[in-house]
Amino acid sequence: MNAISRNGVSTDLDVVKDKLLKVALKLGKLDDKTVAQINSVAQFVIDDTPWEVENLKPKSFPDFLKCLRPTQSTFNQMVSELSWLDLLNQIEESCFLNEPVIEKARPFIVELWKNEVAQNPFKPPTNWKYLSPKKAVKMYQKITELDLEASSTLKIAEQIKSCRIGEGAAVWPKLSTLTKIFSVSGNPLEDTEQGRKAYSKIVKLLISLVGGAYTKAYSNYSFKGERARVSVNNTRLTFAGRKAWQRLEQATNDDFTIAPANSGSLYAGHSVRHSRIKMTLSEDSFCKNYFPQDCIMVALTIAVQPDRLTKNEHLSIDCPGTCHASDSRKFSLCPFFYWDDGVLQFDNRSADNAHQEFGSASFC
Repeated sequence: MNAISRNGVSTDLDVVKDKLLKVALKLGKLDDKTVAQINSVAQFVIDDTPWEVENLKPKSFPDFLKCLRPTQSTFNQMVSELSWLDLLNQIEESCFLNEPVIEKARPFIVELWKNEVAQNPFKPPTNWKYLSPKKAVKMYQKITELDLEASSTLKIAEQIKSCRIGEGAAVWPKLSTLTKIFSVSGNPLEDTEQGRKAYSKIVKLLISLVGGAYTKAYSNYSFKGERARVSVNNTRLTFAGRKAWQRLEQATNDDFTIAPANSGSLYAGHSVRHSRIKMTLSEDSFCKNYFPQDCIMVALTIAVQPDRLTKNEHLSIDCPGTCHASDSRKFSLCPFFYWDDGVLQFDNRSADNAHQEFGSASFC
C-alpha cells in the first residue's frame, strides 16, 4: 500500500497538475473522472486539507482487504493478475472463520465462479443417511479390531439436532486416533514437512484399508486407488481442511469425533473451488460455519458405509479439504471417490471443473 503525504511538498500546484494531466493523457486515462480527481487533490492542498494518495492496484487479496475504499473494479483488476488457485487460497486463508473479514470481502467474492454449477446433478442413494453413532462406532471398532473409546462422542450425539444438510451426524475416528492406529510419527495437523508427511502417510494407509473393506462388502466389485498417486509432495490439507480437523479434534474427549454432515448433495454439481468459496461464506440459522470434508473423512465413511457408492448414478464425492498436485498443476486438483461399472475409484480432478456427477462433502 503506497501513500504520498502532502507534508513537505513545495512544488507549484499548477506545475503538479500539469504533470499529472500529461501522465494521464499518456496513459490514455484523461477522462472527466481523472481530471476531477486531480482537481480535487489540488484543492485539498490549497485548502490545507490533509490527504493521501492510495495505490488502488493491490497485488494480492490481503492487500485488497487493506484498501480504505475497495471497489469492484479494483478487485476485478487484481483477479485478472492472479492465478485462480492463488486467489482461492488467499481468500480462504484470509476469510475462513474470520467474521469481520468475511463481511468486508463478501460483496466482492460472493459472485466468484457462481456459474460453475452443472445442471441436473446426480444424487446419493435414495434416503441414504450416515450410520447412527452407536452403529458407526461398532463398525470402526470392527474394521480396526480395536476397542476404541467413544463415551464422549455418544453423549454428544444425543444433543445433536437435525439440520438442512439432511444426512445425519457423521462419526469418524479422530486424526490423532488414526495416527496411533497406523503408528505414524509426527502431527498431521502441522503445516510442516513432517506434518504433511504424516498426513499423506495416513491417507495412503487408509485408502488401502478402504479398498479392503469395500471389496469384502462387495466381492463382485473392485477398488482402484493407485491413480491418486498419494505422496508427501503432492497430497496435503487445504487451509480450511486443517481448520476442520482442528475443530473436530476439540469436539470430544475420546477416540472419535462427530458432526452433522453431508456427503456431497449440498454442493452437487458445483466445482470444488465454487463450493470452497460457499463454505467460506456460508451461514444459516442452524449452522454458522460449514467445513470441507477431506479425503480421510470421506474414506472413513466409505469404509463403514460402502453402499454410498455402488451405482453409476450415485453422486461421486469430492474431498475439498484435501488438495493434490501433479507435475504441471500445483495443488489445483481435488481428490474424489467415484464408482464406475463395478469399480470404486480414488482419483483426482481439477477444482475448477463443474460436473453433474460430483459434489463436495461438508460438515457443520
